[in-house]
Amino acid sequence: MKTIAMMFAALCLTSVAFAADDLPPGAVAALKAEDPGSGRLFDTVAFSPDGKVLAAGGYFPHAIHLYDAASFRELRVLSGHTNGVRHVAFSPDSSRLASGAKDGTVRVWDVATGKEVWKVTADSDRVFAVMFSRDGSSLTSGGADGVLHRWEVATGREGAPWPSHEGRIRSLALSPDGTILASGGNDSLIQLREVATGKVLNTCRGHGERVQTLQFAPNGKTLASAGAVDGSVRLWEVASGKQLRVWPKHEGGAFAIAFSPDGSRLATGSAEKLRLLDTASGRELRVWAGQPGRINAVSFSPDGRLLASCGADTVVVWDVEKLTK
Repeated sequence: MKTIAMMFAALCLTSVAFAADDLPPGAVAALKAEDPGSGRLFDTVAFSPDGKVLAAGGYFPHAIHLYDAASFRELRVLSGHTNGVRHVAFSPDSSRLASGAKDGTVRVWDVATGKEVWKVTADSDRVFAVMFSRDGSSLTSGGADGVLHRWEVATGREGAPWPSHEGRIRSLALSPDGTILASGGNDSLIQLREVATGKVLNTCRGHGERVQTLQFAPNGKTLASAGAVDGSVRLWEVASGKQLRVWPKHEGGAFAIAFSPDGSRLATGSAEKLRLLDTASGRELRVWAGQPGRINAVSFSPDGRLLASCGADTVVVWDVEKLTK
């Protein structure tokens, strides 16, 4: 893959490009955003399902930036949130992007035009996670009130909410077939819920404190979770809720996880380190210093060739093949 060293234009107040020789080993693109007095600019990053767009968002100035995933040229900026963007998620057809933020709102955007389709106040405090349904017709959000709120994507109308966790809901994940919604909270629990009925099928227990993030394996049989306080990354059997594996503690906490599209690898992010784990054997394939500060989110491209990570003031895109040589 041709090495790319270029600047993402105007991601935040000031942006600085890495020269080719300054890119971290294994990286194909990197952005450093500088804002005096702020050390936390990027909280969320995601590739679109069609692989064409990379979205990144966070704090200062509370915007979401969309990039061409091949050239990393900035396509457009989505502005409207009045406080930090905590999570973004694409619709299955890649035409819409949902965002949840510290301003308590959920917003849905048109990816092609950058226009806001609708917004709702979903929480009196903040929204930590958003997730589209398998067919893209509905959206679920979770936030500080511990309630799963469900929204009709076409209109923004709210459906019947599902009371869920004691305290904040930190993370959401949807099974590949769209039938099970997983939620993780500050109460250290993971709930596996039937989407059709709202019934809790299993509750996974093991994390000492808050569950920071979740993701289903591509085959839908297992679920990975990361604990921000206990530093553990765990693998669960979806059918039973049984814990299958615990990886060694991530120093400083585990904040980010993502399965590769074929399910063979799990990427994790902690305080200044990224890891690639073999999901079959559990062994660490690589551990490396990704970027300054903690890694807040990771996302594989749909073809599995790229891995994007974000943390503090930097977004880096990695060549997975180079990382595993």
